[in-house]
Amino acid sequence: MHQLITIREQQVKIWEQLLMLRMRILDKFLPQHFDDLEHFIAPNIYSPVISNTIAIQFKNKRYKIIQEAKRSWLNVILHAYEIKIQEYDRQYQYELIQLKSQLLKSMTLNGESMFHHLNEYANSRTKKLKMDIHHRVSSYRKILLQNRQRSLSSTKNIIGVCPEPYLDLMSNPFNTNEWNHLSLGKFCFFLKKILSTVYNALSYILGPSCIRLNQSAIRPRHQQEIQIKKEYSDINQKVVQYLTSPPRNIPSRAMILKTYSDDLLNYFNHAYFAPQPYKDQTQALTQAIAALSIRQKIKKFNLILRVTDKSHNFYIGSAIEFEKKIQTFFQDTNAFVVLKENPFDEILTKVIQLLNRLSGKKLILQWQSKKMMPNRTKSVLAHLYFNPKTHKIGIPVRPIENTIGAPTTNISDFLDEIIRLIFDSKCGSTSIIDGASLLEELYKYTKKGLFKVSTLFCTFDIRNLYTMLPQEEALDILIEFLQVHGYTKVKGISLDTIRILAFIVLRENVCVYNNKIYKQTLGGAMGSSFALTLANIFMWKWQKEFVRRQDISGEFYGRYIDDIFMTWNKSENELRNLLDTANSWHPNIKLEYKVSKSLPFLDVLLTNSNGILLTSVYHKPAAEPYVVPFSSDHPRHVFNNVVQTSLARAVRYSSTLEAFNHEQRYIQLTLLYNGYPSTFIDREFLKFFFGYISSTSFLPIIDDEKQFLKMHRKLLDQPTLSQSQAALSAAMADIDNDQTDETVNESKESKNYNDKSKQHCNDKLIIHYTHEKRIHSFKKEMHRIYEHVFNNTPVSHVKMIVGNRNRQDAKRELIRKRPKQSLLQNKPIKTSISSTFTDRSSPFDEKYNTQQTNLNQSDNFTSVAPTLFTDRFDDEYLNLPSDDENEILLNTSLSSISSSSSSSDGSSSDDELENMNMSINSSLPDHRPLHSSTSTTVFQFSLDILEFCRISRLPDEQRIDLLELFQKYIPSPNLVPKSGEDLLGKCDWCWKILPIRKICGACYQSAKHGICSTVNCTHEKMKIPSDDTVEIISFDLAEQLKMLINKNIDLLKKYQDESRTQSTSDANDIVRGDVYRSILRIEKDFFVSVMIHSDGIPLYRSKNCNVWPILGGVLELLPYSRNRADNTLLLALWIGKKTLVLYLKNFLNDYFTLKIKVLK
Repeated sequence: MHQLITIREQQVKIWEQLLMLRMRILDKFLPQHFDDLEHFIAPNIYSPVISNTIAIQFKNKRYKIIQEAKRSWLNVILHAYEIKIQEYDRQYQYELIQLKSQLLKSMTLNGESMFHHLNEYANSRTKKLKMDIHHRVSSYRKILLQNRQRSLSSTKNIIGVCPEPYLDLMSNPFNTNEWNHLSLGKFCFFLKKILSTVYNALSYILGPSCIRLNQSAIRPRHQQEIQIKKEYSDINQKVVQYLTSPPRNIPSRAMILKTYSDDLLNYFNHAYFAPQPYKDQTQALTQAIAALSIRQKIKKFNLILRVTDKSHNFYIGSAIEFEKKIQTFFQDTNAFVVLKENPFDEILTKVIQLLNRLSGKKLILQWQSKKMMPNRTKSVLAHLYFNPKTHKIGIPVRPIENTIGAPTTNISDFLDEIIRLIFDSKCGSTSIIDGASLLEELYKYTKKGLFKVSTLFCTFDIRNLYTMLPQEEALDILIEFLQVHGYTKVKGISLDTIRILAFIVLRENVCVYNNKIYKQTLGGAMGSSFALTLANIFMWKWQKEFVRRQDISGEFYGRYIDDIFMTWNKSENELRNLLDTANSWHPNIKLEYKVSKSLPFLDVLLTNSNGILLTSVYHKPAAEPYVVPFSSDHPRHVFNNVVQTSLARAVRYSSTLEAFNHEQRYIQLTLLYNGYPSTFIDREFLKFFFGYISSTSFLPIIDDEKQFLKMHRKLLDQPTLSQSQAALSAAMADIDNDQTDETVNESKESKNYNDKSKQHCNDKLIIHYTHEKRIHSFKKEMHRIYEHVFNNTPVSHVKMIVGNRNRQDAKRELIRKRPKQSLLQNKPIKTSISSTFTDRSSPFDEKYNTQQTNLNQSDNFTSVAPTLFTDRFDDEYLNLPSDDENEILLNTSLSSISSSSSSSDGSSSDDELENMNMSINSSLPDHRPLHSSTSTTVFQFSLDILEFCRISRLPDEQRIDLLELFQKYIPSPNLVPKSGEDLLGKCDWCWKILPIRKICGACYQSAKHGICSTVNCTHEKMKIPSDDTVEIISFDLAEQLKMLINKNIDLLKKYQDESRTQSTSDANDIVRGDVYRSILRIEKDFFVSVMIHSDGIPLYRSKNCNVWPILGGVLELLPYSRNRADNTLLLALWIGKKTLVLYLKNFLNDYFTLKIKVLK
């Protein structure tokens, strides 16, 4: 036992040194001999004088060499510590086995029990030793920080190992404190020193993915209150909407919802306005100052700030020099031309016209037209920006086009959605999805016995594939691809129509850059979803010869967009000749290739080691070891995922334990560079390797080759997310390709999937909040509040899922790429409204007419803005009638309205006609389209106008003027209502307003012509004063009951049947349930009973005039549904100064006497 403890003590000493080294890496204060290493690796003995460009390249190259050398040495040193600790592990394991063997041989002792106790004691001593070391290292850190602070001036030019921005300048415009000070508050002990040294600039805190701490905490209180209101309203609305919807059906005015709302608001106020720790306050303030200062200096020195193409760090350079690189790109590709005028309106009009034509000719379905239709109010031109390729000589630029909101984006997304499914299905054998899929295919290749000692690897990529793609030829290849695989239609759309839609996506590719408008004449937008699919299909055609040759010889060929990987077992000269020949197959396609027995592809390094395939993780030389910094204001699970996904990739890609150990050390160092504490790293490593490492292992890393290979094979057998998505796409490729019926709408499989998703989410309440460190316990508090309020209720079982939104990261906060809105979207032109709805012909239409003969130029589509109202409504599109049919429907509608009104008037009695102020006929909602070029129905339009009039309190005269204005400027013929009554008649009224009765407030009897005829009444034979006049507005009970019963018939019958079988003396959930039970005993057939109730409220503050709504509730509804607004019956309104109670009995008797016949 003494030997075991001695081994642990020696092991702990080595571990302490390892922790101290980790602490130095974490605090950016490496040992002195690392700094001395610079003078031996790359001494600064040469300064070019030819040009600034060469000097900058030399400086950055030297910097990179020293930095990578230090990182490599750190990896070696960590390896040495691990080897020493693992040697002690083996000694400890050997001694433990010897001890167990001796105890089991002993005849006088219970060896098994004794060994168990001794092992527990040894583990306890090991834990105590580790705790002591942790305390010692914490004390050591304080000393380390003090030394670090004192040596800042002497080490200001020392090159560190942490990721830093790429500085493409001769001199650093940031001062020493801005650039080198490594922590906000970590090394600053006084506020004045924090404010003087200011901030950590870009090198540590403000990496591209870093989020400033508690961004809203430094805002004024009124802005925080606005934030609270927004967050609270969003969550409260989602919870209330979820709980009041079927099948939960909690009344919207239930007290329990009010309680939840109050508790939620109280928590928000407490969380946002609670005092923060001093450290967090100063850190949030200094980080905000840092961001502001960096923006100011970028503007002051005319700099450019971008994220590097593949290095994951910031690039800082001269804006003038960067612009020269961009102009060089424009000249080399010759794919963009400058436009003199902004074509936004023209492009938007063309897109809308095209979709209207295709929809009108039934070449696309209505739901497809709706999905592709651009939003006129939100559409903008695309904008272009460039990221620097710091890993290439001369730092060229990569163009990226932001097409979000562009007029053709919806068409692009739709085409990509339906065609990528086919590509994934038909070209899966030659497509590489990710590094894991490449390894899977190579292992199959190896099992066939084709992998030999002589096997060569070849990788090549296509230069500027997106921008060099010939548009017309690409469209021809697209149609050829679909025809070759047997498609005449895709999701019900003919190939000719697909070509037309694809043509407008490519042809109308206009973007904004640097206050100029460019049109791309060659290729597709890099950033457009359909451009990626089109590029893949273009390469399908180009690579046919390669694939044919590889299939004949049994070699592997795979492509990831414009990167190709292949194996070769013939001579290297033959391969190079083939590649040189391939360079001449197409004038726009040029290859850059590499041939070797060890090559990287994507993020995998592949090596042929004497006929054995070795694989490992590959990091591009230019890639910086950058991940989300631990100091970033992200939720904790983000940091956990960073570690877990990195380790999973390392295990999956590493074919040997040696390769994996090298990668796991790289992961450890990367995490330390980005501020991850050593204890956090060890805990996540232990969690990942749980079940695969020995319980006596001192370090949380795997050291058993067999256990590693077992884990390696397990992860390889699990598909990655990309592989799963590709498999799902391939499975859905041939679903509903021949659909022609509009009622099919979207695919059945998609509909079924949505139904399953809804059913799956039925018991899941999903809410989101904006994360900040000060509300890190938000998820727990949301669950606590919900459980506290809804405990022991029918909705207590609901599973609440709390997701989060993040604040702006440094990349979005510091980089400005979006041009002015005036360039992206033309301001509305102040012209007559009628000009918006006139037909505009253009050469673009002629181009389409030559490609699609079914679209005749003689077809009269007068509207170019069919989304005038469709943006406001989401109902599915209806079949549009022709112009003649519209005119017939219009005339029929108007005549039916007038005839029904006259018949209704004629059926009224003379007395009713005398007192009638209003009569609105009940009718079905008018679901005909408003005019021939829109899917908005008359019903939708009428509801929207009524809502507008209600909110704006528009008088009747102005309402009629508004309707006349719509009739004038909406394309004719149209079905715009012509009057207020007509407007109401178009809507789906579930009841009709009956004649308004006037009665005498003194005797409660009816009055004719405003004169009371009751004997002995104070107003006998005289005109009733307005103060004593009472108006009663009655509503049609029959129509309301008909709708309610049809909607709830099963529930009504179920409730009444259960009430009949109950043994209790009365119905406990009904007022005067004993009366209801007695009715049940008398009435054996199904019936509906209504409970009447009313209460008065004042109409005016200055006048003594009340309104008493007489309401009814159907007792056969369940209690929680009985008092819902949509289940409440409105019988009448009593308006006047008199109380309703004295008259209620007479009113109800008369009311039900009149209605009993109708109800039966």
